[in-house]
Amino acid sequence: MAGIAVGDRVRYILNERDDLSRLDDLRFDFIYTSITLQHMEPRYSLNYIKEFLRLLKPGGGGGIGVPATFGEDGVRQPQAEAVCKTSHAGSHPAVV
Repeated sequence: MAGIAVGDRVRYILNERDDLSRLDDLRFDFIYTSITLQHMEPRYSLNYIKEFLRLLKPGGGGGIGVPATFGEDGVRQPQAEAVCKTSHAGSHPAVV
């Protein structure tokens, strides 16, 4: 599917790097990833989150979907540590 255009606003890019350096800064209005980042080592997840913030246009937004886990006491433990660590990367404060 890489490189196949769908309509005039969607383009698939096969990225085989551990960063998104092939994409220009401040390029996207919205970035969303769902249940993906937990499948890689935390250092890679954190790097991708920093890259997402670099790629967002001023005023842009997005979301990061992560699964919830439950502690020994049965209380839900959100998996947002990596987002917190990048709360002021670039000019985009992250909201957790």
